[in-house]
Amino acid sequence: MNRKIDVLWVDDSKEIWDSTKMEAELENIRLHEFSSWQQAELALEKDYGKWSAIILDAKCKVNDVDQADALSFLPYVLSQVRTLAQKHHHTIPWFVFSGDIEESEQLRKILGHQNREWDEREELFYDKNTDSDELWENIIKVSDVYKSRQLTITEDYYHPLFNAIKETCLHPDVRQYMIDLLLPIHFNGEEEGDKSSFDKIRKVLEYLFRSMFDMKMLPEQFLPSGKVNLTYCANFLEKKEEKHPGLIIHKRLMTDIMAHNVRYMINVTGSYLHSEGADPKTSKDTNQYLREVNNTKFLLWSFTFQLCDLLIWYGSYKQTHPDPEENATYWEWIKEQNKSNSDVESTKQEESHSVHEKETISFNMADYEGKEMTVEVDNGVAHCGPCALRSKKAPFIEGRLVKISEVKQNIFEESKDIYPFSAKFEILK
Repeated sequence: MNRKIDVLWVDDSKEIWDSTKMEAELENIRLHEFSSWQQAELALEKDYGKWSAIILDAKCKVNDVDQADALSFLPYVLSQVRTLAQKHHHTIPWFVFSGDIEESEQLRKILGHQNREWDEREELFYDKNTDSDELWENIIKVSDVYKSRQLTITEDYYHPLFNAIKETCLHPDVRQYMIDLLLPIHFNGEEEGDKSSFDKIRKVLEYLFRSMFDMKMLPEQFLPSGKVNLTYCANFLEKKEEKHPGLIIHKRLMTDIMAHNVRYMINVTGSYLHSEGADPKTSKDTNQYLREVNNTKFLLWSFTFQLCDLLIWYGSYKQTHPDPEENATYWEWIKEQNKSNSDVESTKQEESHSVHEKETISFNMADYEGKEMTVEVDNGVAHCGPCALRSKKAPFIEGRLVKISEVKQNIFEESKDIYPFSAKFEILK
């Protein structure tokens, strides 16, 4: 490595300055030493963009005239570092380099609530006696251009977004996908193919829905064979109960605007198929659209920003609705129990007491036999709810009222996971 890495170092132990600087120099790290934060802050303000990292002694001085003290030094300095990052829209990674191991528990209390996203090391600080090599190695890592830009995205420009992703414990891929989507908006040289990027939009939605299933915010019926049916999830968010007979939604999760945005993202990114094994070529005319607008990035960027809002919303909603069992009371699947000759007497008794028993169900073929429903067409498939209609004229019957008959299990691999049944139909009007 030819480039020198400039690091601001605050440590009043002047007797170790020369030896530590020589050690760091061997790794192409140039330490600029200051005996107090007062001096270091002036250097930061003078040329903030110069520094790749900040090293802080655990027990040092805020002002030149102060006594060295960890309790007053670290909390104050770390708050100032964050203030400077907000002012300059750029976080400089910081590390604590301590020789006061007898005060390690005190240090852990101070540092335990600090965000150190740039440092995956489990220990919160570096021991001057044993950890200097590891410190130099990690400083070199964060000085990488990509790492620096990534930190700007996660810590400075979109901190509320990535905090929401962390707090909601979403799959780690969500964090990386959002970084991949946001980096090209702000930095040249971080471009990705449109197909890959649109696919990441769709996968983020799937991971979000999986978390919502875990929290019982969505019905498990929309997770057939462990695969997320994104179209059904969108129906739920838009409170389209008529698309799923037996579904009652007592409380909406989100506003119309957000629900419609989710639906549109799903439609455009081709998510009528499940994300696992989905073919990007099935996207609605996305490629044609992009050609017509000279392959601009604005559609992709608009989806990216909508995802930012959606994930921030989820962070807030999950925090205020942490109980899965309570969330499950906001919706239900119901049907009247079938009556048979063997339970006529019990049925009469129930009716005399005006009791209408309800039970949780999955999709049932019998529920659709003879039912009158309006035809929808998604990705070239005409269907009524979970019933794919056996018709070669899908585009011509969309919106027509039909009567469903001969409902069977769907045996076609390309659609059976989305539409578990197939049926014939009679056009009524």
